[in-house]
Amino acid sequence: MKVKEKIIREARVKKEYSQEYVASVLDISQSQYSKLENGEASFDIDKLSILIDLLELNPLDVFEFTDKQQIFLNSSYSGNINSNINNIDVEFIKKLIHEELNKNNQ
Repeated sequence: MKVKEKIIREARVKKEYSQEYVASVLDISQSQYSKLENGEASFDIDKLSILIDLLELNPLDVFEFTDKQQIFLNSSYSGNINSNINNIDVEFIKKLIHEELNKNNQ
């Protein structure tokens, strides 16, 4: 699972937040945030969770799921997965994301 940095960047710009502001919310340097937004570094799950809340993003829009993951998500939840975030077990999504991020950081 890959983070869609472009979605994050577009949401930040749309809200007119500077990289400096977002970095301060995440308690990291602006240069570290820039690396995250440009895909040069990996997000940790806690910072990514804060960022998703700050930018008011749907977590499912922030990730590129593999075909297998998408099939699993679609079979577990009826309807359009991207529009039914309220019906989705958020803890399940966090667990899935955390597992994938750990795989990528190993």
